Amino acid sequence: MKFIKTAFALMVFGAALAFPAIAQEAEDIEAKERFEFEQKVRDYILANPEIISQAIQILNERADAASKESTKQALLKNRALLLNDPLSIVLGNPNGDVTLVEFYDYRCPYCRDSHKQVKALLASDPGVRLVLKQFPVKDRPGETPVSLISARLAKVAHEQGVFEAFHDAMFEAQPPLTRDRVFKIAEKAGVNLNKIMDQMSNPKITQHLRETLILANAIGATGTPTFVMGEIVIPGAVEFEIFQQLVEFTRSQKTD
Repeated sequence: MKFIKTAFALMVFGAALAFPAIAQEAEDIEAKERFEFEQKVRDYILANPEIISQAIQILNERADAASKESTKQALLKNRALLLNDPLSIVLGNPNGDVTLVEFYDYRCPYCRDSHKQVKALLASDPGVRLVLKQFPVKDRPGETPVSLISARLAKVAHEQGVFEAFHDAMFEAQPPLTRDRVFKIAEKAGVNLNKIMDQMSNPKITQHLRETLILANAIGATGTPTFVMGEIVIPGAVEFEIFQQLVEFTRSQKTD
């Protein structure tokens, strides 16, 4: 019996000594197989380089799909702020069947170009409702915040009932816009400058501009102009014909 116990103990001890060697051998085999597999993959890619571009295309398509879905969800979540924020300025037909939302900056040259196209759209289609979002993003640190001043002035012009005249005059003015020029444009458009400072510093305007910035970030609007129609976000300037096609497409998607 003592012999059996001793023999068993030796077997266990021997197995314990052998286990690291067996484990190392298994790791070596796995590493060799992995190396051989990687070599085969490398040789295949070298022989068929087109699969790299195909893989990149697939990854890009997946990223685009994820981005589109994220944007769609953001538009749905923020629909009320986009379309019916009481502090937003509305032009065109207030009860129109198609709403175009525009994020803009008065110092943006592409916004100036798009302004003509948007005006043409409103003139040609009485069913379009335009929601304007002041999005002052052109100011740079250390300079006079002309974009922000202009955005605040737009709100004041709206309160005083002369927004359209101010809006058109700002985009018709030749750049560059300066603080003094902006106030002169406002005055010429009919803005009463006597009480303007109190109106411009209204906390409601500050809060609205802050909410617009957050909203733009949520839907992926990183620059100006950015247009939103239905579930479509369009960055950059848009031609009149494209606006017309977007309106027709949006109407065709309506089920009611």
